Amino acid sequence: MKSKKYREYRELMRLGFMALQEHADKIIKLVEMMFLSQRDLPCFVQGETLIKELKERILPEGKIMNEIEAARHIDALVEHSYNNWRTKCYDRF
Repeated sequence: MKSKKYREYRELMRLGFMALQEHADKIIKLVEMMFLSQRDLPCFVQGETLIKELKERILPEGKIMNEIEAARHIDALVEHSYNNWRTKCYDRF
């Protein structure tokens, strides 16, 4: 966790998350349009819940985060997944 590569990974995750948030409206609208026209696709089996959860993941505080907020959020996600049994099982799979 103290390596240069780990710090670089966290920074790239933060930058990616900020880019995702920058385009959140477009991404959400695109998924909503696809959902409305292709409800029979397996990826839309959750229905409206899928859209709600997508919004919560892209905008966890209901708004676009600044750099400090994004860094805190991503660090929390990365730390939570580090040594998580689900992460380890997925990696083994």
